[in-house]
Amino acid sequence: MSCVRSNEHQGIGFLNDPRRLNVALTRAKYGIIVVGNPKVLSKQQLWNHLLNFYKEQKVLVEGPLNNLKESMIQFSKPKQILNAANPGTHFMSTTVYDAREAMVPGSIYDRT
Repeated sequence: MSCVRSNEHQGIGFLNDPRRLNVALTRAKYGIIVVGNPKVLSKQQLWNHLLNFYKEQKVLVEGPLNNLKESMIQFSKPKQILNAANPGTHFMSTTVYDAREAMVPGSIYDRT
């Protein structure tokens, strides 16, 4: 999954939509590789939680493809989403839950 979109304001554009993230993560059949700038993505609350989870699971890596190493990046706390009227806000906890379930062996999403 390509998440390389960013701009001069370090915005993530459509990647900020929790519904799109939910679809991308839960449709993967065998696994998923996410390529992007974690410092930019982690500024958004949902991505921050997801990236921290990947880091805890030791699946967040960096470097050239022939020499990937566990990432040592430290994420700052994201800004709180203050606008409860923001479309998709109610999907945030479900999306994080689905993303975590998809990564846990033996979960309902485990395809092995």
